[in-house]
Amino acid sequence: MHTLTAAARRTAPTGVLPAADMTRWYLAFSKPKLEALAAEQLQNQGFEVYLPLYKKVAKPRAGDAVGAQTIREPMFPRYVFFKPGRPEQSVSTARSTRGVATLVSFGFALATVTDDLVDAIRSLELEREQADLAQITPFQPGTRVRLRDKGLQALEGLVV
Repeated sequence: MHTLTAAARRTAPTGVLPAADMTRWYLAFSKPKLEALAAEQLQNQGFEVYLPLYKKVAKPRAGDAVGAQTIREPMFPRYVFFKPGRPEQSVSTARSTRGVATLVSFGFALATVTDDLVDAIRSLELEREQADLAQITPFQPGTRVRLRDKGLQALEGLVV
């Protein structure tokens, strides 16, 4: 019979976390395109939740009268950061949360991220959020572009 070491038992996915581990963020791997649902459901259970969003330029749809717009997508598709909202809260309930496929782990130990890393991600998210459309578009003046259309794909252009 295989038994866990004391350290593995403290971080095993089904265990109740000691108060010291409340400073660590855990990672939920969501079902495809359900990051927002997973984040909302985890928050409803009392977890502190962070779903970093990435501001980007969306291509206008064919026939759309509106030009390029900004949209926000998950910075890390299918990943949601969360941590217990109180010392006695177990992360095991996060596994069966709507929108969550699994919790990220390495062997028996759940993967964790420090507050410092989450703060750095928050800073990058805020910096990009405050940038205007011209700063985040991939088409900066001087960028070479090639058309994708089959009949025109040999043509190259330069963004002005």
